[in-house]
Amino acid sequence: MNINSGGKCLKKIKCSESKEDRTKEDERSLLLCQVQIFFTTKLFPAYQHEKVLWEKIKENRIRDAELAELRKIKDEELAKIIAGREEAKKQEAAAAAKTSDHKSADFKESEEPGTTLASASKEEAPTAVSPVTRAPAGKKRRKKQII
Repeated sequence: MNINSGGKCLKKIKCSESKEDRTKEDERSLLLCQVQIFFTTKLFPAYQHEKVLWEKIKENRIRDAELAELRKIKDEELAKIIAGREEAKKQEAAAAAKTSDHKSADFKESEEPGTTLASASKEEAPTAVSPVTRAPAGKKRRKKQII
């Protein structure tokens, strides 16, 4: 008969058993003790660890789903901002095109005979022309002149 006391296997020996019965009982007891040790030290902790891992996996899936939802919301907001900027650029381009159309229309109106030269000379600002200076020749040029 086996008794479990604090994770240890104890055996209660009967006095009336023969030596052969005791050895068989000892072998059986040892086997049961080894099985018990296996279950308590290896299998049960592994099962508990597996439970913990499955819980962590569930938590990770929930967290990943929340993060995916947040990413989706941020992507939508970013797309709205980009669309707004593109719309603003289009409006600026349209406004610039309108102003250039007005300028070209004003230019066409000002192209009346006789006033073209006078208006063109007034619109252009006089620019100062700087004298052209030459840079000194490099070593290669001097060598060519020497040879």
